[in-house]
Amino acid sequence: MEVVGGARDLLQELGMSARRIAVIAVSAAADMREGIDVTQLQPTIEHTLNAVTGTQLYRNDPDTLREMQLSIARWTKGLSTSGRPVQSCFIRLSFQDLADLPLRRFLHEIPISLAPSGEQLDQLIASGRSLLRANAQLRSLVQSLDGELAAPPAPPPSIEATL
Repeated sequence: MEVVGGARDLLQELGMSARRIAVIAVSAAADMREGIDVTQLQPTIEHTLNAVTGTQLYRNDPDTLREMQLSIARWTKGLSTSGRPVQSCFIRLSFQDLADLPLRRFLHEIPISLAPSGEQLDQLIASGRSLLRANAQLRSLVQSLDGELAAPPAPPPSIEATL
């Protein structure tokens, strides 16, 4: 939105109007438990990149979320009129919200990559789906739109059971 001059300009360019703005933020920070600082071996390029990008994600995550919330508030205010207020909804998802500790640990330890393994991808998708469907803010938003979400699915099988 910012690249084209803001929310109003983007919607005008698309020939659309808005009554609600919803943003879903997913924390992509990986927890590298076996960091390069715990071994005497020379780290590989992959280990080094994972350590650097993971640190950046953890360090910037709260700042990025605050900036996004400020942007959403600015967009909402800019699009609202006295006769047509715009509502916003900011939904934050994080693997920290998963109750299954082994699954949470497994997901946090997936290296940053554009090609996760099949098992990693299956667990990421199932966990994301579960987090979305269980999110009270998303459920409320969908209900306010007269929609319906499927019930939260049963949690994916414990990662310990799949190993």
